[in-house]
Amino acid sequence: MIELELPMPPSANRYWRYVNGKVLKSKQARDYIKTIGDLWMVYKAQKKAKAFGKDQRLQIYIQVFPPNRIRRDLDNLLKVLMDSLEHAGLFTNDEQIDDIRIMRMEIYPGGKMVICLRELIKGG
Repeated sequence: MIELELPMPPSANRYWRYVNGKVLKSKQARDYIKTIGDLWMVYKAQKKAKAFGKDQRLQIYIQVFPPNRIRRDLDNLLKVLMDSLEHAGLFTNDEQIDDIRIMRMEIYPGGKMVICLRELIKGG
């Protein structure tokens, strides 16, 4: 099981940029991906954790602690988060995730997300 506290991702509207007919990740997106990668490297070293293999089926529980009372759609956070976790190397492909649960929590200054990622044991 991997449990990480992460900063709030950029919104989906700020994640992609269209430049000369190409779709590219914004600087804000690239910075977020790097931050997630850095946090994963520290966690791996401290906890002696390993990434999930390509054949493992996964479940993820996400607690979202918004930075303020502004209304936001939780589902808009998912794509950015999943892509960042995949790019950081926690798993091979976000297609491996069969069970996603996301829950809005109380307001936290600056916002944060707490994720719990583990192998899905079917039938048990």
